[in-house]
Amino acid sequence: MSGDKGTLANNPASVAPVTGNTYRLTWAAGEMLLNGNITITAANATDLAGNPVSSSGTHTGGGIGVRPTVSSVAALADGHEIDITYSEPMGGAAVTAATNYMVTDTGTGKGTLAPNPTSVAPSGAPNTYRLTWPATQDMSSVVLSS
Repeated sequence: MSGDKGTLANNPASVAPVTGNTYRLTWAAGEMLLNGNITITAANATDLAGNPVSSSGTHTGGGIGVRPTVSSVAALADGHEIDITYSEPMGGAAVTAATNYMVTDTGTGKGTLAPNPTSVAPSGAPNTYRLTWPATQDMSSVVLSS
């Protein structure tokens, strides 16, 4: 397997016939990249007459992954930090880009927090990132939801 394979290994854990010339490839772990291009290459295989088969095919945009979700949001007692926990491990620079996060006033007030945090970093807990604002800014009566 090649292409936008996400966290799947190059080779499946098993291959099973479905019908005719259709086979199901199964991986023991990992996840496809959602809407990624998946390329499968058959190698060292033969047809019923013993002729070698060496071909590949690509399903453009065929990757079926699951988008991560925010599973919890928690304001810390210091009033200028918020922990965001995702449903799965995150990767890439976008997850720690402060401009990708925004606190808005939904009628409950956001205190003196600026809309965007000044920094975002892993908190040390699994799949959790800490959004931090300057200590001179804090929340008052903020209600957070995921």
